[in-house]
Amino acid sequence: MGRELKLGNIQISQSGNYTCIAHNKQSLRYSVSQPISVTVLVPVSSVTIVPSQTELVEFNSTVSFVCSASGSFLSFIWLNGSSEITAGERVQLTDNNSSLTITSVIRGDTGPYECEASNSISRKKSLPLSLIIYYGPEYVNASADPVGPFYSSGSNLILTCSAVSSPAAEFQWAVNGTELGEMGRELNLSNIQISQSGNYTCIAHNKQSLRYSVSQPISITVLARSPCALRAVSPLQVNYKSRVPIGKVILREVNYIGSRMYTLKCTATRAREIGNPLLFL
Repeated sequence: MGRELKLGNIQISQSGNYTCIAHNKQSLRYSVSQPISVTVLVPVSSVTIVPSQTELVEFNSTVSFVCSASGSFLSFIWLNGSSEITAGERVQLTDNNSSLTITSVIRGDTGPYECEASNSISRKKSLPLSLIIYYGPEYVNASADPVGPFYSSGSNLILTCSAVSSPAAEFQWAVNGTELGEMGRELNLSNIQISQSGNYTCIAHNKQSLRYSVSQPISITVLARSPCALRAVSPLQVNYKSRVPIGKVILREVNYIGSRMYTLKCTATRAREIGNPLLFL
């Protein structure tokens, strides 16, 4: 009884609509106030995320997260880094936003993800959670050092392969479509011979995504060494036939493939008949 009601150490069970009933003992009349709604809330605590999986393959996988928390009258939001996540084409929010589903994940979906639970008196976030998303291989590229495509027999060259991939791709090499059995991002060709001419490709493999990708071919043409030392950026075709005495310097017109004319100057190291035509490097 009394004009004041003191509620100390209030508990959830004391939530409800409170009214005051006034009584006049002389008129014997009663009157009731409008109700006052009292809602007792429990502060937010123990916010956790449970994912359906944490390792996924780009474009193939779907992941779901469930957020749980202690407290009363909870609301939930999801964060990717500092950005709030909203429903969209690949994103679904259900169960009062406590569940998050992302379909056809892409490499930008790694996170970190956080769930924030709140009520009108408190809010709290979960620990961040990140995903591992496997992708590739893509942009597979093979290159040669030195750059070809023509090499003299006995030369050394290195083919190198690169690819965008997570985890890092494994590499295998093939020539004219036949696998060489050589593994690794580099293929060392030492003392290369004419029989090794062909189109070389690099095959990249991602052991997590189980995907393969093949580079554009590199054309390797191995030519027999000429009796003359001649350097050029492209093959030269020599159109003459003669006996060359040892130690003699000869000058001949040489037809460059592309219709430009050059003069070949070389010193023979042994007597030899030069056939028609020959390719020189």
